[in-house]
Amino acid sequence: MSEITKKKVIIITSISLVVLLTTGIGGYMIWNNQKNVPPSYEDFNPNDYLDNNAALFSNFETFRLESPSLGNCMERYNPYQLFNLAVYESQKNDLIKFQASGLVDVGGLKQDILAYQLKNVDQYFYESISKGLISTAKRFYQDEEITWYRGKYNQSNEMVWNPESETIIPIEEFQEAWGFDLSIFSPYIVSSLTCLGTSTAVIEDNLIQISLDLDPFFSVLNYVKQMVKMGNLEEAPIFKKINVKITFDEDFLIQSTEIFEQYKVKKFGWFDATGTLTGDFTFGVQESFPPLDTEIIYE
Repeated sequence: MSEITKKKVIIITSISLVVLLTTGIGGYMIWNNQKNVPPSYEDFNPNDYLDNNAALFSNFETFRLESPSLGNCMERYNPYQLFNLAVYESQKNDLIKFQASGLVDVGGLKQDILAYQLKNVDQYFYESISKGLISTAKRFYQDEEITWYRGKYNQSNEMVWNPESETIIPIEEFQEAWGFDLSIFSPYIVSSLTCLGTSTAVIEDNLIQISLDLDPFFSVLNYVKQMVKMGNLEEAPIFKKINVKITFDEDFLIQSTEIFEQYKVKKFGWFDATGTLTGDFTFGVQESFPPLDTEIIYE
């Protein structure tokens, strides 16, 4: 499988109708959750849980020449295939904007979550902020390498980015350490091996709406690296539940996403956490990457 194909099956807000989670694996997760022992994610190769969607994409390119209705598409493809097709079509765009906000409750303490992502042909920008009792903020720029910075709120509640925190890292090295790069809007592994049979797809207001339940272990083999790095966690989190909702139109362009997560997280001890994140996509609108001294004002 090519690297490009692999990237297309890992995303956003990233799904299968087939349940391949065995009793043995389920028991393993229960044991880890009870003992607050982080799963040994490093014992598994994320590439082993990706689908090769080349045949699916080729089939869709031929099928769409028949000008099928959304109903025809739902009859032909199952929910995780529809999801991957929407990702495939959306990522063809040279200009993409994604803006999201949410809330994480960690042991009763609330953290506001903000995210802002841009694609301009083959250049990318990403900002992630967690605001609360302990605030963390990171801003990334990707071209031939990835350059990133830390930020913090000043006394006027303005986000200030520290130019002295600049870190420049090759993309492949960043991917290995962080579990993603900026061309990937969400690092869940989405495939026939990572999604549960409770996933559904419906048509409403001429839009396809998909609700996808992800395997809480194999879908996050990459994602846990990002969480550790972004939140400066002491251990990899232990997931209990992940649900991803997406809505896309007749052109298979993703309009919105909604993510729900339940997990255990270790920072100054283990805590139960619940997180939600909702976001919207815009395609085809030119927007310059904000300079480091410019604060993004979230709508």
